Amino acid sequence: RFLKVLLENFGEKQKKLKIIFDYYKKHLNSQVELVGKKNNYIPYCINILVDQREAIEQEFGKREIEFKRLHVPLMVEHPCYRHNTSLPKSNEIAKKLLSLPYHQHLTENEVVEICSVINEACK
Repeated sequence: RFLKVLLENFGEKQKKLKIIFDYYKKHLNSQVELVGKKNNYIPYCINILVDQREAIEQEFGKREIEFKRLHVPLMVEHPCYRHNTSLPKSNEIAKKLLSLPYHQHLTENEVVEICSVINEACK
């Protein structure tokens, strides 16, 4: 029964997520790298790469906007891997990667607020 309900609502949920992804594409300025922006699919999460991640996180905290840091710590930072692995590109991306709120109940106004914080920090 549970799976049936999930599958019945899957198409509607995907439509809503696509609309929200489009809001992010519309409202983030061109200086912000939106991961997957040029792909023609609906992502399972919204990620950006920005040099100003810490400033954005601080402002999100003040406004009680949820976010996630992904891949922290990186696998190569764990003690059992440190001795023989160097991945400078992975380290660079990890310092810039930020996952934004993304669920079917977000409104365009909420996405605009999220994007305004990011856009201001990335001026």
